[in-house]
Amino acid sequence: MTKINDEIRNGQFNLAVFFKHNLLILIGFLALAIPSVFSLSQGLWQSDDQAHGPIILACHLVILADKRQVSRNDSKSTA
Repeated sequence: MTKINDEIRNGQFNLAVFFKHNLLILIGFLALAIPSVFSLSQGLWQSDDQAHGPIILACHLVILADKRQVSRNDSKSTA
C-alpha cells in the first residue's frame, strides 16, 4: 500500500517513483523505444519529406514536460 501512496501524492502520479518501483517496466519501455528511435533516425527521418520528425518529437516532449511542471505547480498552490 505504501508504494501506491508514494506514486500518487496530492492527486499527482509520480512517474519517477513508479519506474523506481517497477524497474522491469522501465527496461521494457526502453527496450522498445531505443530501437524504434534508432530505426527512424536511420530510415524515415533521413528523407527530406520527413526530416522534421525529430524536431516535432522534441517539441512535443518539451511541451509535455512544461505542462507537467505547470500542473505540479498548480497542485502545490491549491494544497
